[in-house]
Amino acid sequence: MESTKTAMEAFEKLEKVGEGTYGKVYRARDRATGSPYNTSRDLGFENALRTGVMEDSATITECLLLSELQSSSDLSSIYHLFSSYLHPFTAIINKPKKQSKPSEINAKASTIIHSLAKKFTSFLNKALNLIPKRLNETPKIESCYASELFEAYKLCLSCLESIMSALSCKPHYVQFQRLRLIHCYQVWGRYEDAQNEGFSLLEYIWKLWGERGGNLKREVIPQLTKENGDKDVAMLILDVVVTHCNCVLNGRSKDNEVYRRLLSMVDEVQPWWRFVEGYAYEKLHKLLVTYLTKCTLFLVGELAIFEGSLVQNFCVLTLSEITKLSANDQMEKFGRMICNSVFSQLNDHLLCSVEILTCVLDYMAHECKNGMDKSLVDFLKLVDYCAIKCRNATVDIGGAVATHFNKLAAELSQVTALPIDLIMRLYAITLSVTDLNGGNTKKKIAGSLLKMEDQLQDLTAKLGSLTCQCRITEMTNLPLLFKALRFLCGPLSKLVISERKDILCGLEDVSFSIKLPNIQDAFHQFGLVFLAYRAYERERDVYEDNMQTVLNVAAAAFTLSLATKENVKESTTFLLQLISADWVQANGLKFLFPNLHNVGIMLYKINRLKEAAKSVKLCRQAAWNRVLLFCKTFSSSSKDAFSSDTIAGFVTEACEESASLLDILHLSGSNKTSKILTDSLESWSIAHSLFHKIPFPMVLIEQWVKIVCEEMKDSIAGRTIPTIYSLMSSFNMSKETLGILLEEELQAYKELKYLNPTLCKTMQMSITDILLEEIYTRKDSYLQRSRILLAKERESRAYGVDGLNDCIKYLSEAISIMQSIYKSNDGSGPVCCLLAEAYCLRALCTQEAEPNSKHFIEDVGNALKLWLSQEHEQTRNTLTLLYYVADMLSLKGYMEHHSDIYETMIKSFMWKNIPLQECLIMLWQSRSLSHALCASTVSDEFIMTFSKHCKLSKSVEFWISCLERSKSLEVGFRQSLSVISTLSSPDSDRHNHITIHEAKQVAYDLISKVPLSSNSLFLAAHLYYDLGETLIAKGSMIEALYYAKEAHRLRAKLFLKNFRCLIELQNDIVGATAETVQKCRYDPKSFHMHRAMATAAWSYDKRPGDFEGSILTPWNVLKVYLESTLQVGTIQEIVGNGSEAKTLLLWGKNISSIQDLPIFVVGFSCALGKLYREQKLWHLAERELEAAKHILADSSSLISCLKCRLVMEVTVDQQLGDLFQSRFSSTSDDRLLFKAETFYRCATDKLNVSAWKNCVSAPEEANTMLCDALLISGQETIQQPKVTRKSKKITQRMTCRTITTRSRSRKQRDEYCIPTCGCEGTCEVECWHCLPCQLIKSMSLTSIIQMKWECIRRRLLLRLLIGKGKCLGVGGEIQRSHQVLLESLSVLVSRSTFRTSCFSVSIPLLVELIEKKVIAEVFALEHASILYNICWFSLGTRNDAIPVPIVVSGLKLSFILCREVPVLFQKVSRLLAVLYTISSYTAFPMLSSSISESQWASYFHQASLGTPLNHQFSCIGKQEDQKTTDVNDSFITSSGSRSWLRLAPESVLDLEEFISKFFRGLPCLTVICISMLGDDYSHLLRELFFNNPPTHACIMLSRLNSDSMPTVILLPINSILAGSSEDDSNLTSSNQKSCHKLWTCPWGHTIVDDVAPLFRMILEKHYMTSMAYPLEDTEKM
Repeated sequence: MESTKTAMEAFEKLEKVGEGTYGKVYRARDRATGSPYNTSRDLGFENALRTGVMEDSATITECLLLSELQSSSDLSSIYHLFSSYLHPFTAIINKPKKQSKPSEINAKASTIIHSLAKKFTSFLNKALNLIPKRLNETPKIESCYASELFEAYKLCLSCLESIMSALSCKPHYVQFQRLRLIHCYQVWGRYEDAQNEGFSLLEYIWKLWGERGGNLKREVIPQLTKENGDKDVAMLILDVVVTHCNCVLNGRSKDNEVYRRLLSMVDEVQPWWRFVEGYAYEKLHKLLVTYLTKCTLFLVGELAIFEGSLVQNFCVLTLSEITKLSANDQMEKFGRMICNSVFSQLNDHLLCSVEILTCVLDYMAHECKNGMDKSLVDFLKLVDYCAIKCRNATVDIGGAVATHFNKLAAELSQVTALPIDLIMRLYAITLSVTDLNGGNTKKKIAGSLLKMEDQLQDLTAKLGSLTCQCRITEMTNLPLLFKALRFLCGPLSKLVISERKDILCGLEDVSFSIKLPNIQDAFHQFGLVFLAYRAYERERDVYEDNMQTVLNVAAAAFTLSLATKENVKESTTFLLQLISADWVQANGLKFLFPNLHNVGIMLYKINRLKEAAKSVKLCRQAAWNRVLLFCKTFSSSSKDAFSSDTIAGFVTEACEESASLLDILHLSGSNKTSKILTDSLESWSIAHSLFHKIPFPMVLIEQWVKIVCEEMKDSIAGRTIPTIYSLMSSFNMSKETLGILLEEELQAYKELKYLNPTLCKTMQMSITDILLEEIYTRKDSYLQRSRILLAKERESRAYGVDGLNDCIKYLSEAISIMQSIYKSNDGSGPVCCLLAEAYCLRALCTQEAEPNSKHFIEDVGNALKLWLSQEHEQTRNTLTLLYYVADMLSLKGYMEHHSDIYETMIKSFMWKNIPLQECLIMLWQSRSLSHALCASTVSDEFIMTFSKHCKLSKSVEFWISCLERSKSLEVGFRQSLSVISTLSSPDSDRHNHITIHEAKQVAYDLISKVPLSSNSLFLAAHLYYDLGETLIAKGSMIEALYYAKEAHRLRAKLFLKNFRCLIELQNDIVGATAETVQKCRYDPKSFHMHRAMATAAWSYDKRPGDFEGSILTPWNVLKVYLESTLQVGTIQEIVGNGSEAKTLLLWGKNISSIQDLPIFVVGFSCALGKLYREQKLWHLAERELEAAKHILADSSSLISCLKCRLVMEVTVDQQLGDLFQSRFSSTSDDRLLFKAETFYRCATDKLNVSAWKNCVSAPEEANTMLCDALLISGQETIQQPKVTRKSKKITQRMTCRTITTRSRSRKQRDEYCIPTCGCEGTCEVECWHCLPCQLIKSMSLTSIIQMKWECIRRRLLLRLLIGKGKCLGVGGEIQRSHQVLLESLSVLVSRSTFRTSCFSVSIPLLVELIEKKVIAEVFALEHASILYNICWFSLGTRNDAIPVPIVVSGLKLSFILCREVPVLFQKVSRLLAVLYTISSYTAFPMLSSSISESQWASYFHQASLGTPLNHQFSCIGKQEDQKTTDVNDSFITSSGSRSWLRLAPESVLDLEEFISKFFRGLPCLTVICISMLGDDYSHLLRELFFNNPPTHACIMLSRLNSDSMPTVILLPINSILAGSSEDDSNLTSSNQKSCHKLWTCPWGHTIVDDVAPLFRMILEKHYMTSMAYPLEDTEKM
């Protein structure tokens, strides 16, 4: 072991070489000598080291090498190991060999060779067996290892060759091993090494059989001799040549010499092929042909590199080898590949490419001359392929190829009986004519067609005979002839189709009819050959492979036949065969359809109707065959191949084409229209039986109906009118299909009734009767029967009001039928929706026929239950009916079913995947969210229903975001929800409000659209209507009247579009005192919808009106029209235009009564009752109000909106209370006062019910309601006037009552908010003034609506308290009257009016309210009335504590608020005039001012007379008449604000300046004003002046001019009577002319009759004089 260790230490280990079975091998170096060695850690090496022997060859064993070779993964040193082990062969291998024959080896060398052979032969055989395996193993070894193996492989072969003489085998045995090496080189892609080894092998064969001759130096393959004719040698040589060919192919060399040498080798090896037979020959020769083919294609593809002659030689060589194959089917394929390669590079090597192409064709033609039929067929196939390539080539070589084709045709015609010459001439003719694919100009296209026509002239006869011969005898030649004709006719047919318009329509210019018969004949021959060829082959592939060409030729032949009017029958027959053939697929029919359709259209346009009919007829047949084919396929195969929509589209096209054919036949006077109709409907019925989802043939039936209407246009008397039922009764068609067709015919007559109304009505009734009596008679067709009943009901409704009873009868029958079906089917299917629609329709008809009936409510409820019970999508008419029903119920105020209606609408939108925002937009656009006359624009029912599906529905932001895409909708919504500040607050939260100018501008933009749509009218009218409501609440009556009239005008347009009203004249009504109670007027006698609008609810495809997305129903139109009528009438009554108000109100009431609209009847009756009360027509007023009360009692259960019902009840009670109070003033009957108080008390109780209470109207904590920010600034100091001694007593009495403690004032402020400036929402508590601003900022829709309701409730409460206070005052209960009036004032400022503590306004607080000029803007008129009544009773009561200056300030404030309300304005002005008149000459304590008391008094006096006010209102009508209106007759302009006439400024602070301007603008002439003051003023004067003598009346006289101070005098009536008693008898006894008209005193009978009869006589005389003579013009006085 020590010696071994010592020996091992003598070497230095460098690196690991490899690892084998017996150990690891390392590269080492001798430390002493530095020589390298391979060492191994195995026993052999250890023994060698132990003995001290270390030689290269001695330590490497055979087992070690074979093990390394077989299993080692690291072969980097395998060659070194082999060379070391085979080192003994070095001397033999490397020794120069002067002699090559084994016999010349000397004896010494023979001994060495035998010794080596004995030792290494086994190893070499094993190694040569393992090395190829390692080289060919999968996956491949690394390339570096492969190089080692190849070197070892070559070494082993050299060693084996060196000892061949000592082995008992043939001398060329070792070359088989070398052949394996060549194959390995080939596998590894080392093609050059493989070629070199092949040359070495062939060289060895040469040496083996002898030296080369002098003339054989250039030969590579050994010559075949008798001595070397061995099969093994032949296989060896042939394999080397084939492998060499493959290596050249894969080497892709660009050297011409490499390929020349390959040509030489293939040529030289030909003799050796005879020694190989059978499978070996087939295998090797097939490989050689394959490699040669690929080499040839490579050379052809690289024409820029290789010589043309070389490429041609390769082509010839390859073709010659292909002919030697036993399966001779590769020649035509090789020719195609050469053609394909040649044509791919025509642009660069045109000449060379043509030479190569002709070379291939010539060789194949030469083979055809040998009489081989297979070669002829292959040759013609190649010709066809080559011709196609030529035609598609980008470079024009068609002429050269055509010339060569003609040459070959001439040569081959002499050697074969086949029609090869004719076939090739067809190809040549086609190639010789350029631009067959279409040219740039018509002239060029015509030239191409004419040239083709000329060249076909000589072939026409031969072609016909050949076609006949092939069809009868030579069936094998049909494919060849068909391809040639296909090549000719394919592009030619495309050109004809593309230019068919010129061919059909431009015959006079081009004269194609003379020069195209040969082309037409060629098309005809193609058709014959195709049909024969397909019959011969009996394979569908013939058509499928040539489908496009066959269809093009058929269409082109038909086009030419129609153009030339020749062979029409033949071309039509060919098309019919294609259309009717079952092997023609749907795509083929799809192609024929548009072609034939276009031809028919072109002929139709040039009025060639007969030819057009032929084309359209073929098109129709193709369309229906396509439909039937698709339906059969769809019903029998997978449904995924195509969709049902595809089939539906095809059916529609077929129906349209059939309709076109009917139209053409009708125009041409043909009598075949009925036949075409029945054939088309029969085809449709067959398709429908296969696939039930196809659309109905509506287009076809409509065209038929049009034809019938035109034919029967003159008269239908005595003529039999055919129906589809009479035409199709002879066909075997099911009743279901007949029912479908008859329903479509019925619908067609409905839609086309404008063509022949009489005929259409007759046919509708006839068809309906047929359906009911003949078709839908069985129980399984009851649903269809119900539909027909609904249709018949619609037709009855089209007859107008007279058909309503029939409508209800048909609907009742349909409902009865569908109820039974519904119960039997458990409520599923389409029956449910149809039944619901029938219920709705009956409800609508019932309302029109019997407006007073309540049965329609039950029908609506049944319909909604059915709709809500369904979970599937509803019909398209559902939404329309829901709109109609909802608007009808809203018109009547019946809101019980609206929640279900909204729910159904929302579901309908959800089923259609429409966002809910669209539902909200549609409903708001049509204002269908609340009932008629409702203060809330959005009902609680809708908010609750919509919130179930959308949580944001209660947010104003959400609504605005939905409506912001339409400016008109957004502005309308914000305007309708605007809450006017309850107290005066300039600019308070103004940015959240819609200004009047903004709303007016949007409305003007809507009505300025051209054309003006109902949508624009409807929305603009709503904007104007809402403007009117806003201005009414503010007291701006003049401006409100303008906008109200504009809204009424627009809505009247819509009203006239939807309704028809017959009017009758009503005579005068004379009262008991012979006075005219009611003048003659026009009242509606009958009232109903227009027929078109009445039947709009039945329309399944159109919506009424022209809304985009919403539905405008007649009921909605009627609702808004009546609302506007009531609005205008109410304003006219307020401003004093009694006659106009009465006309409008009576008109609206009569319409409402006819339609039984309780809400509107009550509204109009209340307005009329107020008007009659002011006119002192007590009985008429009481009759109207009592009638309203009875209507409310009868309809209370149906009017489901509790607040609206309470509002109407309170209004009626308040009007009755006012009526009885007014009657008491005339009769002094205490019972009337009791009744009035009873009505007021009852109405007040209704305003305090819990239904009014909510978080807005009745907050939980409302003790502290004073906004401190409102008490800081803005207070106006009231200066007390100087008190003289004369008025000291009066002053003391007036001022002694104003002392108030500080604690009391603070307490009042804690309960009320007294604003003098904008609060801007800074109030920490929700005071009444700040509340609207906070609600708007909160964006809570519910809270804002509650605020609007609270404003309405407070307005009613104010009116009740005012009426009650006046009632108590005239009854003598002054103290209670004061208390009630102060309570009414608290309603203006109190946060909550439900608490008892809020009704405790003190006098100091009242004084403070007046001092701060507090204005309740939303309650302007009520506020003015309260101030007037408080001031009046304060002045007329001895115990009043309000100072006179405060009273005057209050009256001035009232004067400003009621400046546009004549009645109240007159009262306030007169009282102010009296006060200032008294102050002017009694030193009455008044406010200090720069204007004298006489000026104040005279101004208020002339204001009380009403003359300027009347002039102001009369100007409204004049300006409307004189103003230039727009196209829509609107007097509302788009820009600027109208300059409204004013009797007073808008603020008290501007009153003094306003009066100064008034006096400065007076004329120079003197103006005299006279007024009579009655008993009430006499009583007031007695209260103010204790020593004043009693008088019953006074006369106030004032004189005004611009030159002097005005004079005002107040005279008691007693002094006038004393000075004029002597004249009484003269005046009373004077003769007066009789007058039929009586004078009515404007002041009441008490003053004139009891106090001043003389004054009455003067006025009566003046009245009768003015009636007898015309009045003078006083304008210039």
